[in-house]
Amino acid sequence: MRISLEVSMYPLTEDFIPEIDAFLKKLHQTPGLSVQTNNMSTQVFGEADLVFKTVNEGILAAYDSLEQCPFVLKVLKSDVSGKEIKKYA
Repeated sequence: MRISLEVSMYPLTEDFIPEIDAFLKKLHQTPGLSVQTNNMSTQVFGEADLVFKTVNEGILAAYDSLEQCPFVLKVLKSDVSGKEIKKYA
């Protein structure tokens, strides 16, 4: 089953950019995933097992190097990567 997952990462450290970059690099370099990153979050599209496995590995890696790092996840049981975004007037 293909899914869409949105993830936001909030490293609780002054030097947070390298931690976020490491997490995003892993996502973007994983074959089989389609990944879109913007200023607020990252959307990951692909087979559920691969999406969850890759995000879980990234979270565990962050927890190995950080004291605290909240993550916010939203999951949709559908791949919406090609859907048009409705514009509101």
